This record gives sequence, C-alpha cells and structure tokens, in this order.
Amino acid sequence: MVHRTTDASAPGTSEANVTLAHRAVIVGYGPIGQTVARLLHDGGIEPVIIEMNLETTRRVRQKGHQVVYGDATRSEVLEAAGIRTAVALIVSGPTPDEAPEIIRVARRMNTSLRVLSRSHYLREGASMRRAGADEVLSDEGEVALAMAEYVLGFLGATPEQMDRERQRVHEEVFRRASQF
Repeated sequence: MVHRTTDASAPGTSEANVTLAHRAVIVGYGPIGQTVARLLHDGGIEPVIIEMNLETTRRVRQKGHQVVYGDATRSEVLEAAGIRTAVALIVSGPTPDEAPEIIRVARRMNTSLRVLSRSHYLREGASMRRAGADEVLSDEGEVALAMAEYVLGFLGATPEQMDRERQRVHEEVFRRASQF
C-alpha cells in the first residue's frame, strides 16, 4: 500500500501539488529520522518521510510533514515520495539487509541523487557503498569519534589538536570500515 499525504486533511495529495525547490526523502522516522527531518525543514529543504509503521505515519502527518506509508524497497513507494526530483535520500531506519536494496532502487530512479545512509556497525557500510551510497555514517564509528573528542577536550587539547586528532580518528575508523 502506498499512501502519500501532506497533512492530515489531504489524503492522496498528488506529486503535482508539491511545489518545493528542494526535497529530501527520509526513510525511517525514528529518533534519527525525526532530527534530520526537523533540521532539513528548518534549513528550507522539505522532507518527505517513508515509514512502515502506520501509527508513526499518522503522527508524521499530524506534524504537517509529507509522508508515504510503505516499503521503501519498492519503486512505487519511492516514486510516491518524489525520489525522481529529490536532491537527497537519507536512509535512517531500515535493517542492514534492506538499506542496500533501497539505495539501489533509488539510484536507478534518480542517478543524481545524493545518498546518505546510516549503519549500526562499521562492517555494514561497505554493502551500502557498493549499492550507491555517497556517505555511510556508522553508529559505532560516530560514537568512537565522539568519545575520542570528549577525552581530548577533557585533557585540554587545543582546537588545532582536536581537529588533527578528529581527522586521524575519522580516517582510521572509517578506513577500516571500508575494508570489511
């Protein structure tokens, strides 16, 4: 089932009614998807959320966001979300098995799309990159980076030292991840 709306009172809003200069499709509306949607909206990019949980879809609609209820591995769901004219795809919630398929399908539909994907573990990133993700952010890697930054700050590192070490940790952690 594909159901696309812009608000609670406008079921079935068509693609022609959306007059946005920039659109980003967000797959998953958990804590990460919610934060990304809010920040994009505040930055002038209208998020369109794809969500599999019907209750979450209702909440998203009540907040005034465009939402599509359905499985983002299906091209008709991505089509309903406006993937062909979107500037970005943010894959924030699906399982490690679903994310690469979503990315592959979306890439076939829009080759100029910028794709950002979330992985839980570093080892999952390689399959998402092979599927066409421009960037993969790993929960594991980002937490390691945040912890390193915290310790460096606590120990009194200068901003230059922090930048240098942040870059080093980023390269080491994420370079290793690409080798999985």
